[in-house]
Amino acid sequence: MITVTRKFEVCIAHWLKDHPGKCKDLHGHNFQVEVTVTGNLNKNGMIVDFSELKGIVQNVLDEIDHKCLNTRFPMMNDQPTAEKVVDWLACALIQKLLPLNISLVLVRLYETSNCFVTWVREYWGKSE
Repeated sequence: MITVTRKFEVCIAHWLKDHPGKCKDLHGHNFQVEVTVTGNLNKNGMIVDFSELKGIVQNVLDEIDHKCLNTRFPMMNDQPTAEKVVDWLACALIQKLLPLNISLVLVRLYETSNCFVTWVREYWGKSE
């Protein structure tokens, strides 16, 4: 399988209402985001051009960049954890990529340089 990956940065604020530590208060992160996709090679020998992938992903990230997740996603019940954010990103990206016959493989969200969560396509590594 050939994959294409692009990195992004997004600034997000949030608080975790029931968290026992400092994260219960409003704070922000400069999240790093990695998006990996796969698909068939087009006539130019590409799955997707890096700039096209950038446009698709940036369109989704613009919905949360420089926003407070607690007010953007009240349904998260003041618990907009990194796990919930990466799941939201994956669902939003799948919808954008599906019409292009591009499959989302992985979304990795770095809260800090050494702490991250990963969404992985369920059938990664299995023969289909």
